[in-house]
Amino acid sequence: TYSDPISFRSLVIIQGGSPILVGDYMDSYQSDPYKAAKQLTADIKQKMESLVIHSPDEEGEIVLKQIVQLESSERPKSFVKTFEKAQEIAQKVSTWRAQQIEGYHHFQQISLSYFDALEQKSLKDSALVKSQVKPSTSWGLQNVFGALLAPLFPIGWLNHALANGIPWLLVKKLNLYIGYTSNVKLLTALFTYPIFYGLQIWLVHRLGGSPGMTLGYLLFLVLSGLFTSWFMTYYAHLKEERLARRLRKSEPSTYQALFDNRSKLLSLLQEAKIIY
Repeated sequence: TYSDPISFRSLVIIQGGSPILVGDYMDSYQSDPYKAAKQLTADIKQKMESLVIHSPDEEGEIVLKQIVQLESSERPKSFVKTFEKAQEIAQKVSTWRAQQIEGYHHFQQISLSYFDALEQKSLKDSALVKSQVKPSTSWGLQNVFGALLAPLFPIGWLNHALANGIPWLLVKKLNLYIGYTSNVKLLTALFTYPIFYGLQIWLVHRLGGSPGMTLGYLLFLVLSGLFTSWFMTYYAHLKEERLARRLRKSEPSTYQALFDNRSKLLSLLQEAKIIY
């Protein structure tokens, strides 16, 4: 389970689970091979579902992700804790959907409308929650910190633009199913990384004329790459919160409608005992 399956250097949880002993199915296989194979397949499926955040279909997966986002925005936690909470929520939502389908569908309609409205305003649920809190000293310091580091970003970005930009651009142009994007990026990078980083290092070596400068540039590539990746994420979060605060001032009625819908969704989840 990935924290972000299509982003570079995202976190991952690997669950192995207990072994399934095929020998346990021997007696069943000897009496009815088809039935034994079908049971083994069903047991594998059940075991795998217990190790991930499982939803029975794509529609349910969307609703589940939205519920997890709502809960995580209220109570931010580590990736591991979020994963564990999401597994718990998935089981409760499955029961809710089976036993109270009308209530589930009512929530689904409001939730889809709410998240569509957020997307139209380029907002995130977590940013909306943060915008409710009065800006603190740390918020001001973050803006100052971001402004001070901003001039370093173009330097780092330019040094990695070709090697990383071409895989990204190719994925965008192909408009692939999201499950294939990481594979295409990785396969493309197998060519762009050695070609463009190799050319850049060769050029620095030719112009600098000293091993020390070449090694220094290699170190710069590593550090600037880490910084550029971090700054893009940092700035994105900062921008999202700014957008939410700006909407609160410029369009108070729209902002309040979003927040009212969010409050309604939380109430429905609490009534269904999905979250507390």
